[in-house]
Amino acid sequence: MKLLYALLGVIGLIVFSSTSNAQCANDNVQFGTSSAPTNVGQLVTLTTCIYGGEYRLVNNMQSGSTYTFETCGDTTFDTQLTIFNDATGTVVGYNDDFCGVQSSVTFVSDGSSVRVSLDQYNCQDTTACMTIFGSVTVPAAGPCNSIVALSGCGDVGNYSLAGTGLFDGNGPYATPGSEQIFSFTATVSGAHFIDVTHTGSGWADLFYADAAIACSGTGWIFIDDVFNLASDSVNLVAGTTYYFLMDDEDTIASTGTITISCPGLVDPCNNIVALSGCGDVGNYSLAGTGLFDGNGPYATPGSEQIFSFTATVSGAHFIDVTHTGSGWADLFYADAAIGCSGTGWTYINDVFNLASDSVNLVAGTTYYFMMDDENAIASTGTITVNCPGAPCNNIVALSGCGGVGNYSLTGAGLFDGNGPYSTPGSEQIFSFTAIVSGFHLIDVTHAGGYYADLFYADATIGCSGTGWTYIDDVFTMASDSVNLVAGTTYYFMIDDEDTVASTGTITVSCPGVVDPCDSIVALSGCGDVGNYSLTGAGLFDGNGPYSTPGAEQIFSFTATVSGSHLIDVTHVGGYYADLFYADAAIGCSGTGWTYIDDISTMVSDSVNLVAGTTYYFMIDDENTIASTGTITISCPSVNPCDSTLMTAYASCPAIECYGGTADMAIFAFGGTLPYTGEGVFNVGAGTYTYTVTDANGCTADVTHTVTQPSELLFTITSPGIACNGGTTDVTVSGGGGTPPYTGTFGTFNVSAGTYTYTMTDANGCTADTTITVTDPVVLVASVSADSILCNGGMADVTVTATGGTAPYTGTGVFSESAGTYTYTVTDANGCTATTSSITLVEPSLMTVYLACPAILCNGGTTDVAITAFGGTAPYLGTGTFNVSAGTYSYTITDANGCTVDTTITVTDPAVLVASISADSILCNGGMADVTVTATGGTSPYTGTGVFSESAGTYTYTVTDANGCTAITSSITLAESSLMTSYVSCPGILCYGGTTDIGVTAFGGTAPYTGVGVFNLGAGTYTFTVTDANGCMAAETHTVTEPAPLVVSIASDSILSNGGTTAVTVSATGGTAPYNGTGVFLVAAGTYSYTVTDANGCNETATITVNGPSPYIGWHQGSYYREGSSEAGSQYDNGARLDQFPNPTNAVSNFEFSVPEMDDVTLTIVNIRGEVIALIFDETIEAESKYTVPFNVSELQSGIYFAYLRTSNGILKKKFIVLK
Repeated sequence: MKLLYALLGVIGLIVFSSTSNAQCANDNVQFGTSSAPTNVGQLVTLTTCIYGGEYRLVNNMQSGSTYTFETCGDTTFDTQLTIFNDATGTVVGYNDDFCGVQSSVTFVSDGSSVRVSLDQYNCQDTTACMTIFGSVTVPAAGPCNSIVALSGCGDVGNYSLAGTGLFDGNGPYATPGSEQIFSFTATVSGAHFIDVTHTGSGWADLFYADAAIACSGTGWIFIDDVFNLASDSVNLVAGTTYYFLMDDEDTIASTGTITISCPGLVDPCNNIVALSGCGDVGNYSLAGTGLFDGNGPYATPGSEQIFSFTATVSGAHFIDVTHTGSGWADLFYADAAIGCSGTGWTYINDVFNLASDSVNLVAGTTYYFMMDDENAIASTGTITVNCPGAPCNNIVALSGCGGVGNYSLTGAGLFDGNGPYSTPGSEQIFSFTAIVSGFHLIDVTHAGGYYADLFYADATIGCSGTGWTYIDDVFTMASDSVNLVAGTTYYFMIDDEDTVASTGTITVSCPGVVDPCDSIVALSGCGDVGNYSLTGAGLFDGNGPYSTPGAEQIFSFTATVSGSHLIDVTHVGGYYADLFYADAAIGCSGTGWTYIDDISTMVSDSVNLVAGTTYYFMIDDENTIASTGTITISCPSVNPCDSTLMTAYASCPAIECYGGTADMAIFAFGGTLPYTGEGVFNVGAGTYTYTVTDANGCTADVTHTVTQPSELLFTITSPGIACNGGTTDVTVSGGGGTPPYTGTFGTFNVSAGTYTYTMTDANGCTADTTITVTDPVVLVASVSADSILCNGGMADVTVTATGGTAPYTGTGVFSESAGTYTYTVTDANGCTATTSSITLVEPSLMTVYLACPAILCNGGTTDVAITAFGGTAPYLGTGTFNVSAGTYSYTITDANGCTVDTTITVTDPAVLVASISADSILCNGGMADVTVTATGGTSPYTGTGVFSESAGTYTYTVTDANGCTAITSSITLAESSLMTSYVSCPGILCYGGTTDIGVTAFGGTAPYTGVGVFNLGAGTYTFTVTDANGCMAAETHTVTEPAPLVVSIASDSILSNGGTTAVTVSATGGTAPYNGTGVFLVAAGTYSYTVTDANGCNETATITVNGPSPYIGWHQGSYYREGSSEAGSQYDNGARLDQFPNPTNAVSNFEFSVPEMDDVTLTIVNIRGEVIALIFDETIEAESKYTVPFNVSELQSGIYFAYLRTSNGILKKKFIVLK
């Protein structure tokens, strides 16, 4: 029955092992929570380490989206990934990697949260954890899952809409159609133009929303209703991402584009702020994207503000800048003479909240200073340029509390203070960093000059003419109290109220520092709690690893017991504090302390103290900020067992037989009776420790080792039966226990069976053993073989063996050809077995046939047909193959992989070549013979022969007997250019003359006949020219001559005796212009005039000019006089002359007067200076006006002059005769 139970137990173990071998714990325990991935295609880590039996809860799943969850990690075990619906527990997806690969589950979400559960089986390493990734492989339908990002200003986004959409808009129109959303991040603030095109369907609505409110069907702002295009303006803020939604008003398909145009960037050169001088504060406000990107070490895409400053003195100027908001801004400068642009700037500094830099400037030069923001976030600040000699360029640092600063002031200053008094004098600034918070005493002495004002300011606001706080008005000395904050740097300024030289000192005295040795708090004993409250600066700075400038508190403690004491400290407020201790015997001072720990909120440290010794413990703050806390010292406990020593003992005899027991006696001495733990204990072999406890609970341990003899063992050997049915020797011997032994020993020859042997040692301990001698299994040789695949091939014959005693000889794999075979196998014991016979058969020989018709045309193809017989069908490599000319090798493979190689050479006919030649065309517009021939291909040919063609470019196609065609090269029949004859004739110069006619030719083929020069008179002529090919061209030309040259002469009459007149000579005919024509002034007589035309032809004419009868030009009774003269032309001596009317054609009146009685004459002269008439000659009265009429009707039209001659000179008056 026991054997049955044991057998069932083994079977149960085997069954369990086969189903659950090394199974990892799979307890379905939650391990953390993740949000579902959102970006399509992006792999998101849900957890980096999850074990079998744990699951990850994934929330925010989007209904309709396709997700993939997969494992990554150790593949030495089988991972199974199961996705459960968190609400219902139903399985959503499952995958088993079957060991060695990762598990991956893909499923479509219904929007419910899921549990991603990992199970591990067949684990070799139960501590190995896995990473689980998640991704969205297909987004849910909806515009929020297919947002298109616009890359920037001007980027064009395309959309295609069709069908029903998810949103219905909130504009004035219903929008049931589909949607497309675009995202855009503004880089500059301002009005952006949204340009939309829309094609197809009817209307679509345009919306936008801040992306921060998320993408959903609500919250959109309506922009416009788009039919085919729209352009709208929307104000966007730099750095903000927006969504733009195109929402179709119907479900008809439509397409379109959207483009966002950004506002233009502001050019900082158009808004330069002038700093009025040294110390002037320039304000700036920056926001959005700028035009320049600087040339400093950092990118500066933000906006810019430029300031101009004209240096009045050469030297180092301090540039003080404050900056608030955004991150960093860069400071540049440039000589204004190079112009304001995005290049040429010199980098000064990178400004976070303030900067003070020195720049060398030249007097009389204007400079630009540029603040350039490193980002597009809004920021503000100031800039101040301080000149050399300005107080901000000569700040004196006070060394600390009590440090004396000296000043010497003279002349005018830069600042005028903001106290109650005017301070036009110079200034001196001192810097001081407070090390303790509280009221500090400011002591100032002042000698010389008059009064000086004392100011102070927080150094973080920068050194400039503004922002100072008035303290006092100093005459000879002042002592004032100012509340300062530890760790802050301050400026103190002495500002003279006049320009008279003065000197003085300033001293800053700090609040008193408390000596912690004056207020030591005594801890009453173990567990007593000491309280501390620290603020401000301290006296000691510790000797630990950290600086401890803050205040201190010292506690004293006297140890009552030696040993490790626990020091517990709490700390609230401030930052860190340091914990020190020292032996009180060395005194309380700033040295000799031992560092224990650095305290943030609490510490617990152990320190060894000696009983009867007093110690100091110091809490030393690392800064001056107020803090509080406690200290508690816990003492080690006192052991009553130290007074009386207790000893425990053990006594035990040896064990006689292996595996037996003995009685162990435990007893004790010392300590305080009664004891517990004493007694007699029956034990086996081993080492035992016993503890005896006295009445005070004091303990004593004793350890004792109980020994036993070694196990009484048989040694039994047998080589085993070699072959099935044989015998073997069994040799029996003994050992262990306590010799000598009695029992069955020796060598026994036995067949297969079970045999028992017994032995006894000197202590009477016994042992027996059983040996089972077995027959080897009958040796059996087996044979199997593969098939011979190909005719003449080989096959593997496998010979195996079972039974007998391995290893075997004669087994293995043997490659054999066709035939019948048997094999003998021998085992390790020399036993043999023979296989049954096996026959190997080979298939028939495979043969391949090729068929291939000729290629018809060069470069063409033909079909090669390949068939096969024999071997084992079906075949691979047979069929019909279309090939061009060449040699081809084919391999045919049968079903067994046997192959036959064959080669065929396919030829094609020679290339069909069509050739062309032609005669020349002799004359323009003629014909020539074109001859077309062919070679190659397969004759006969069509398309060859002789063809008569006119000028032009021709190609011909030739076809051979196989229908192959060839096209000739193109041939161009050129005709000689059209021959043209030209006649040139310079024309006949003079009437009745001749000229040379030149006849030339162009085109055709030289040389020409009929060309040359011919001298001919006026008339029409035809000339014929013939070229070398007999081609002719004719030209008709008419030679003309000018009209006869005719000279005409005309003359006016001579009006007065001895006078002159104009002779006019003119010409007609001939060739103008003429030489010899014109108007000639002559006296009476006969004159000949010769006129020559432009060609040199001349003609002469004669004219006789007669003079008039004698004439006297005036008489006395022809004038009258008035009493005075006011009108007329005035000469220097006061004479006057006037004429009217002007112009005149009948009677002309002349009025004149003189300032005194005088003899005068009045004469009329023409334009050539000839005297026409003397019309007045007598003595006249002073200041009387005389009027003389004169008849000009017989004068020719022209310009004339009246001369009034007096004793003082001549007065001249011009007038015109116009008929």
